[in-house]
Amino acid sequence: MKFINLPADFAAGVQKLSQRLGTDNFNVTITVGQSNDLETGFKNGEGYINCSKKHHFFRLLALFVQHYNGEEFSINEKSSFETLSCMLDLSAGGLLTVKSICDFLEYMSIMGFNQLQMYMEDTYEIKSRPYFGYLRGRYTQEELKSIDDYAFDLGIEVVPCIQTLGHLAQYLRWPEAANVAENGSVLLPESEETYALIEEMITTASAPFRSKRIHVGLDETHGLGLGKYFKEHGYKDTIEIFVKHVQKVTEIAVKHGLKPMMWNDMFFCYSSPNYEKYSKDTVVPTEIVNAIPKEMQLVYWNYEYPDADDHMLEKLYAMEKTNTMFAGGIWIFAGILPDNIFSASLTEKQLRTCKQKGVKEVMLTVWAYSSTVYHTALLEMQRYAELTYNDNSDNVKERFEFCTGASYDAYMRMSDFQALYSSGKNYDDLPYTERFAGKQISLQDIMLGLLDDIIIKEPRSGHYKKGADYYRELVNEHGGGQWDFLYRLCLAVFEYMSAKCEVAEKLLLSYKNGDKDTLRYLLESVLPTLLEKTEDMSYYHMLHKEKFLKPFGAEKMAPQYGGLKERCKYAMRRLELYLSGEIDSLEELEQDRLPITIDPWCWSYYNLSII
Repeated sequence: MKFINLPADFAAGVQKLSQRLGTDNFNVTITVGQSNDLETGFKNGEGYINCSKKHHFFRLLALFVQHYNGEEFSINEKSSFETLSCMLDLSAGGLLTVKSICDFLEYMSIMGFNQLQMYMEDTYEIKSRPYFGYLRGRYTQEELKSIDDYAFDLGIEVVPCIQTLGHLAQYLRWPEAANVAENGSVLLPESEETYALIEEMITTASAPFRSKRIHVGLDETHGLGLGKYFKEHGYKDTIEIFVKHVQKVTEIAVKHGLKPMMWNDMFFCYSSPNYEKYSKDTVVPTEIVNAIPKEMQLVYWNYEYPDADDHMLEKLYAMEKTNTMFAGGIWIFAGILPDNIFSASLTEKQLRTCKQKGVKEVMLTVWAYSSTVYHTALLEMQRYAELTYNDNSDNVKERFEFCTGASYDAYMRMSDFQALYSSGKNYDDLPYTERFAGKQISLQDIMLGLLDDIIIKEPRSGHYKKGADYYRELVNEHGGGQWDFLYRLCLAVFEYMSAKCEVAEKLLLSYKNGDKDTLRYLLESVLPTLLEKTEDMSYYHMLHKEKFLKPFGAEKMAPQYGGLKERCKYAMRRLELYLSGEIDSLEELEQDRLPITIDPWCWSYYNLSII
């Protein structure tokens, strides 16, 4: 592939993407032109790409490669947003290696993103504070600079996304941090030592990056003013403490020539009598609005309720925050596999509202927990991009399969882990709290089955078996390819869930009915299968971590899988003792199962499940 008029600073990015796009295999000349429009195509024997921004060029280059076959074609697009950002959570579930982040940057580039936010609570190195990010795989300054250099060549701005008040439990547990702790996860406000730490955070986190923007967090500051601060200062209105802290953090950022942004939620939570961040009735007091620094950009996040976006954006605009960035989310954090169906519905509605309201910057957040498989985020990243450059998402499937080489249908089928989509159940009118059973079922204890009541009333083992059959066929067709590890993980997950649900559907009822034949079938057939599939799931899950993540964080998974396996073995021993007559009853199964609400935010169900 030969380029005419290629800007000099585009060349390095072309080289970085050459293997992914296969540009060296094309015998074609492309003329690059400057234009406010986004155009690519092939006409009169030559290709063309017209645009004015680097990140638009790489999206258009990918579109050219996708559609070029020697025949004439033309593609015209328009970007609805000035900033299309993706935030990678690099704190909670494990840290992607530098190489893995660079791989994500390549995907982002050919999709059309122009910003990466790196969410790092304590996972960047502060040399004067050895316990900051201790044994967490923290990134060095050199690693962060190499990421920024790679992104720059692809037209992507890298913004550090840190925390300067809450979400710092991993650091505040150490004695080194005792003097700056308000409680177990929040910094102590109005403390000189705290602000010295925050200044170190801001200067250190921003130093490796070209960008002058920094995300300083400030969300979910639970317990503010009620811990050490209360002992030292007495009671003060929480929102006043919070705003004063925001002013100080802004002052520090501006002092160092930075442009800060923060999550918006606490202004609304602290202004609401019921601590509600999306309520139509919540009004942020005028004196608080006037006290928010003009230099502080707000980031409005909503991962659950698209119907709230219209009135929430109106509230923020009324606060003279017309430069508000919108942040949506992928439901990737509610278990080992995502709900891409629910995520797609949210994205479609939310980006439509953002366009109507004139939002200029949007961000897709990829929040991760210990079980999260980062690469399952790629489909919704693609959807975000296509809805940015087009009026609809009709071309998501072909674009996704071109950009990633993965199967669109396989990604959408992952949603069946969480809910009974392919079984024909209509989830359109259900609140999100009634959709997400997958994670809780996968982790619930066999003998203390808190969700047995739900599973017995609505059996799911057949649903998961069909999913396993689908992924088994996919593995047989595509085994050994780039996404083999992911399809094999999906197969293991659905086989595990089928066995887990069959136990829940039969164990309690068989025991209460005195059906020892079924109990023996569970003991000799289903529970051994469940144990085997737990091992398979663990293996492929860990394979993802070994291939793409730093080793820190894997220690969170071992106890989970170890616990699942040991409790399976325990259930088998208990059944064996009962069926052999060595014990007269199984006391755990004598207990009636009470109704439980499925809530994706309630990870542990009162610590009776294995996590």
